[in-house]
Amino acid sequence: MNTRNFIRHIYIAVILSGIWITSCDSDDAISADSLYYNIELSSDYLIPSKGIDPTSYGNGKKVIIRANGHWTIEPVGDGMDWIKIYPMEGDDDGWLRLYADENTRASERTAEYRISINGVPQEETVTITQAPAQPFLNTSTSALTFKRIGGELSVSIDTNVDWEYTIEGSDASRFVATSSDMASLTVKATGVNETGVDISATLYLRGTGDNSSVNRVISLTQLYATFFDDFSWLKSEAGVLGWKIATGKKEVRIDQWSAEEKEHGWTSLSTWLYSRTGFIKFGKGGYGGDVASPCISEISGSADVTVSWNALGYVTDKNVHDDIDYYFVGILGPGNITGTGSNGTSGATFIYKDSDGESVTLNAVRFELGAGAWFDPVNDPTGTEVWTSAASLFSINVEGFTSESRVVFVIGTGSVDNAYQNSNSKNSRLFVDNFKIVEN
Repeated sequence: MNTRNFIRHIYIAVILSGIWITSCDSDDAISADSLYYNIELSSDYLIPSKGIDPTSYGNGKKVIIRANGHWTIEPVGDGMDWIKIYPMEGDDDGWLRLYADENTRASERTAEYRISINGVPQEETVTITQAPAQPFLNTSTSALTFKRIGGELSVSIDTNVDWEYTIEGSDASRFVATSSDMASLTVKATGVNETGVDISATLYLRGTGDNSSVNRVISLTQLYATFFDDFSWLKSEAGVLGWKIATGKKEVRIDQWSAEEKEHGWTSLSTWLYSRTGFIKFGKGGYGGDVASPCISEISGSADVTVSWNALGYVTDKNVHDDIDYYFVGILGPGNITGTGSNGTSGATFIYKDSDGESVTLNAVRFELGAGAWFDPVNDPTGTEVWTSAASLFSINVEGFTSESRVVFVIGTGSVDNAYQNSNSKNSRLFVDNFKIVEN
């Protein structure tokens, strides 16, 4: 090797050594005490309760991170699968994007992260908070009515808050409520009502903590009645009125009811009788319909009775009422109607079939569905409050009622002979609940 080349190789080696030494000196120059980071996110920033859609990168909330080294982000603790940060590591200054699922609870939720710079965990953590959803507390009913012998009824609860309950009133001790989860509540009337009058109390459900203003009230009544049917044995997947029937969830016609449901004794000649959860519907588009009550075995001999029930007309989710706003009630078998509530008119008749299939003419009362006797999807979308309206309560007085008597309901302009098909394809559907017979 000549002298010139030898000198050149030594010179290059010295330069490379200098680069390596300089690089080491540069890293060593950033001591652990000198490492820093800053995430430019306001301390009062809340991720919206609706979340931030992670399916598109551009949707993310942009946040600046400043650091003087290689940084990594690690979650502190568990339960933070609702939030995503991208990227989770980088070098020096850069951008982060935040994404989050919807927060359906009525309380804030937080995620805590620890930042490390050049592998050194930083003492101060970062907390990100998501805003709460609007609190709500809905119940499947606003009233529970128990038979004279007592019994147990359930309430379904849809809520995003923690809640508690109390039973209040002078007869509160006659009822017991229990709950094993946040989605249901069971109430029991503990004994036979021998008082001669109805027994009542009030069940209060309230949100806890900051959500104490969210509440629901359920009236509790144990009847002193010979017979009562609130159709709590009926279950349906079709929704309250079929306003939002899920795909594949059909209302169930009486001829397709289970054997156990049919054993309750309600029948329909037209079969245009359908189940809802906790009440019945008869009639369908373009047709009226009919339903006959079971024979009441609790009646001994011949009795003068008051028969009462709640009835409501159909309204679509667009708040359109059915065409026909009246219906008829008569007695099949022994018994004469001697009086009616203020919303009924005596003197009507209709043709029906007896147990032998023979046509019979029944004396009847015509009842009008006035204001307050229709479902209201605007003001009562759950279809629970309207049943407590005084306008939904109807009654007749009957003398000579026996264990062979049946109460028959008919709606529409048609007749039993044409399956209650309405003229001009008019709609007439009626919903009935809380059927009660009291001996006078």
